[in-house]
Amino acid sequence: MPCDGESPTFFKRSLLRYLNHYHMPQLAHYVERVKRCDFSHINVFLVASAPGSHFDMDWALTRVGSLLRQHCCVPPAEQRHWTLLAQASSLGSYGKEPKLWLTGDFLHYFTKIRNQSQMLSSPPDLKLVYPSLENVKQSHDGLLGGGCLPYAAEAHAKQPWLNNYLYQWRATSTHRDRAMPHIKSYTRVSRDHKRAAYFLLTSANVSKAAWGSINKGNAALRVMSYEAGVLLLPRFVINEDFFPLDEGRGNGLVIPYDIPPQKYTSDMSPWVSDYLM
Repeated sequence: MPCDGESPTFFKRSLLRYLNHYHMPQLAHYVERVKRCDFSHINVFLVASAPGSHFDMDWALTRVGSLLRQHCCVPPAEQRHWTLLAQASSLGSYGKEPKLWLTGDFLHYFTKIRNQSQMLSSPPDLKLVYPSLENVKQSHDGLLGGGCLPYAAEAHAKQPWLNNYLYQWRATSTHRDRAMPHIKSYTRVSRDHKRAAYFLLTSANVSKAAWGSINKGNAALRVMSYEAGVLLLPRFVINEDFFPLDEGRGNGLVIPYDIPPQKYTSDMSPWVSDYLM
């Protein structure tokens, strides 16, 4: 094993950078323990967020974009047809129109690929998987099942266009249809829904606070919260270019909700925490 216990994904270095960013003496003991640990077998990448203005590529959106730019194997000719699926337990405030962040910075960094020579005139599709009011009503706990979904009615009223991107929480394939999710996950799937380019499981919801927004004046990434997650890239996990989404294959990736996701109907609305008040 490497003498420093580092992994091929530099997980140890990334974890230490994240812990040190807290600047808390109480963590010093744990930092020293991590330094002595062997991470050589780890095959996933740490993707973290930390409050502040960042000019490097080590955090949040730019971290995701940097890793995908190096390792995401979606063929450039197919780039337009690989959908980004973002599943969250809360949604952020994105502005008066999607291009201000959601289909701007967010979609741009989460759809980077290797050998990408130019920007697409038409970006890949984005689908947000988030429980509707009807999904929560049908959950094991009824309306109380929405207690882990803190999206506010006031925020949604300012961005009614978001309904065009919303898809229901349906998880029949994993027997979690009536269990409201508190996980957050991101993936890109092929047009035939048989392959995934990556899978990211994290604490970060689809929000500017968690993923950051680019300051147009100085190109700094402004992040407001601490988050952490792991990015699974098929080349490092199964030594292939893509994860198969075939349950019959031993190395297939299990997405926690049904693929393809089911779009909100015209009479559906997203769950908002105000329903519990």
